[in-house]
Amino acid sequence: MINKGVFMKEFHCHSFFSGDSEEEPRRICETAIKKGITYLTITDHIDHYPIPSPNIFTFDVEKYFTLWKDLQKEYEKDLNIGIGVEIGLQPSMCEENDDFIEKYPFDFVIGSIHAVEGKDIYLDRFLEQYPPVEALHHYYDDMLYCVKHTKNFHILGHIDYIDRYFKDKKDVPDYKIFMPKIKEILQELIQTQRGIECNTAGLRKGLDHMNPKPSIIQSYYDLGGRIITIGADAHFAKDLGADYKKAVEIVKEIGFKKLSYFKNKEEEKIDF
Repeated sequence: MINKGVFMKEFHCHSFFSGDSEEEPRRICETAIKKGITYLTITDHIDHYPIPSPNIFTFDVEKYFTLWKDLQKEYEKDLNIGIGVEIGLQPSMCEENDDFIEKYPFDFVIGSIHAVEGKDIYLDRFLEQYPPVEALHHYYDDMLYCVKHTKNFHILGHIDYIDRYFKDKKDVPDYKIFMPKIKEILQELIQTQRGIECNTAGLRKGLDHMNPKPSIIQSYYDLGGRIITIGADAHFAKDLGADYKKAVEIVKEIGFKKLSYFKNKEEEKIDF
């Protein structure tokens, strides 16, 4: 039954096309409708690693578009479905990623750091290879380079994502140490008319905040940024729209009047 008291927008979710999800696309659509989600953009993983094999974070793009275009038509009366992708940003893959984004007609592209120095943060246990502060300096250095040299993505995903993967969350360094680099990243996004997301998954990953922290979203806004999306980063249909109300409260309190939505790679503004 649709919750008619809440109409949510979900701009970051994954299906079985992603290597870390087994969720059925049709169940995503049915669950979204039941939860009162009116806009949904699927954003499955593509991570172009320098060493191509083994790589679970890629998929058959033609099959992806065929399936999701069929679902767009099937559910068009109840759900506005966008076809997007979450690109894994890496310094060595900037040109390849830009070419890939340009080649395919994605509505929406999230650019996210999932690997540092070619090592997957989770699968390769990157955080075990450096002291915490040094590890995060490497992380934000790679992010800054990628933001400056990969131009075709629309939103920088879950900026402080790496915080999720500290075994003991007490070991997460004070983010203020990295704010000069983070502000440079935000300024580059603003100058190139790109945005950030409020990703609610941090709350499900043992953090006391979403990704990024409200203070980072506030910095983006204070610097002049006005492009923001909200996404649960759902890998299971049950998590679609998770903590959406909390995210809306945060971004509205910061000053945002509307969410951004992307269709045919063009930004549109929509109400919360």
